[in-house]
Amino acid sequence: MTTKLRVLTLWMFAIALPPGCGLPPYSGPSGKECESCDSSCVEGLACEGGRCVDPEHPEACGAPEALCNEYCDAVMEACPHDYATRDMCLGVCAQLPAGDASEPAGNSVECRLHQLRALAPSGGDTEQICQAAGPGGNGVCGSNCESYCLLAEQVCGDWIAPLPDCQAACEALGDSQRFHVGSPDQEFDHAGDTVQCRLVHLSVATVEPQKHCGHADLHATAWCEDETPSCEAYCRITGAACVGSDAVYPSDEACLATCALFDLGDAFDVEGDDSIGCRTWHAKSALIAPASHCPHAGPTGDGHCSGDGDFAACAPYCRVLEAACPEQFSDAWQSAEACLEACNEIGPSFAASADQGYSVASAEASGATLGCGMSYAVRALLAPEDTSLCEAAFGAAPCAD
Repeated sequence: MTTKLRVLTLWMFAIALPPGCGLPPYSGPSGKECESCDSSCVEGLACEGGRCVDPEHPEACGAPEALCNEYCDAVMEACPHDYATRDMCLGVCAQLPAGDASEPAGNSVECRLHQLRALAPSGGDTEQICQAAGPGGNGVCGSNCESYCLLAEQVCGDWIAPLPDCQAACEALGDSQRFHVGSPDQEFDHAGDTVQCRLVHLSVATVEPQKHCGHADLHATAWCEDETPSCEAYCRITGAACVGSDAVYPSDEACLATCALFDLGDAFDVEGDDSIGCRTWHAKSALIAPASHCPHAGPTGDGHCSGDGDFAACAPYCRVLEAACPEQFSDAWQSAEACLEACNEIGPSFAASADQGYSVASAEASGATLGCGMSYAVRALLAPEDTSLCEAAFGAAPCAD
């Protein structure tokens, strides 16, 4: 992004902000918002956590310096795996709401400090307390996704695009069930397609945003992607992104059974490969634009994750059909190559070309098409005793003209 464009972007963003809300660090009128207070503030602001804040947008003012120093002193001593450096701790703290010391709850610094103060005398579960006291909050001091969305917007708003529903997209990510900042050499949560990895890189981004914000994106540029795609992650993300009329599997079990038939591929497969890596990439994109990307994440690949050729969807179709209906398949063709050849011959009338907009709902109402056959073959993987499913997959009603 050029300097001129970045300045224009920040100017437009500032105009769009609600009254009384400034870009961190706050640059509004002196003596008003974010100033220290004992009990009262100017009209429209409330005295919370010792500072005047807009009750509707308290995140505009990060925690005060003294509170952040106290927090970072405590967390760096008790939970050294929560932050790589003190500067990163201070960077995260400056973005979090201060909270109320008398009621230390929610996604706030006071809540995190409360957890740390309880740790020393009680000798409680250090791992759980440190997760709560870290940048994510871990469901005790706000949810990990609440913190992710807040930090992504405030720390990396210039580098990563906003998500239409950040909370829902974040909840589709993996969860390592721990928090350990790790390092490039000892990865822990420094790597992996999880919300924890993205929180690690957001904390680093408070010091080096241009280098690390991309690692915290939904489509991470490095580190926060699984080295090898997995069926568990693919089906979790697809199930979250593609629902209702956009659903591409009738159930999670059907997704897992179908996934087992495909090559896993690479986490950075984006276009063309008939792999789970490619489908997972599009499933993540479907968290932003489901109507466009759910078909590409589905079993046919919709010509985007199907391989090469004008009728590339024939390859995943024949693969699933052979696995789901082996007897009918061997009666119809001598080999998978013969199925491919037959599918390609009728490709145009069989709707085997790209961008058919596959979904369970549309496929099962489409008649004699590849999509309808695929839909019933997927169902047959889980119910081999139901012969009507394979009959439909091979062209009987409802997959008939």
